[in-house]
Amino acid sequence: MGFGLIFLGYIFTVFDMGFIVNEALSVFVCKILCVCGYAVLICGLCKYSKYSAGAKRSLFAFIALAVFQAGDGVVQGLWHFGAIDSRIMADIRVFLFPATAVLYALSHILLLAIRRTAIETECPKVLKKAVQSVALTGAFCVINLAASLPLDLGDPVSVIRYVLFLVVTAVNAVTLYSAYMWICLDTDLEKERIEMAKWNKKIK
Repeated sequence: MGFGLIFLGYIFTVFDMGFIVNEALSVFVCKILCVCGYAVLICGLCKYSKYSAGAKRSLFAFIALAVFQAGDGVVQGLWHFGAIDSRIMADIRVFLFPATAVLYALSHILLLAIRRTAIETECPKVLKKAVQSVALTGAFCVINLAASLPLDLGDPVSVIRYVLFLVVTAVNAVTLYSAYMWICLDTDLEKERIEMAKWNKKIK
């Protein structure tokens, strides 16, 4: 169903830490790793979207988010090499940060899709984790969007944002891994039965 690729790709999104790294080159490298993760995740979503309408909606959001992250990485690289000055960089960030925060929130329709799939496949282990992920990610998205706006909210909000980002990424990674381990649709089971039947015929 693509959960393995989604899990592997999601792990690399932890490098989306531009909001706590001030050095331009470090942000540039983080963004490259993050975009690579999104590329792998999107490949997994292409498979999962065949089974879930929610995954298909999430796929479009992740593609847009990957494009924005790549754009941010290019801007950071240009800033590091002196191609643009700090004033232009600040103007770009006024638009880029809130847009990225909104896309990040929309992309996590994926968690709702997994929750629905867990219900449909009667998989309580994944369902419990998906509910936790939806709640924590929702809280983070609110803080992330507020912190991305050009408002002076102080250092405590930035610290909470950073800590919650790491917690949410870890919890969501566990949820995705659980989906990879436990969710198996009837179509997958049928394929396994066919393969097993072919193997048995070869043995006989």
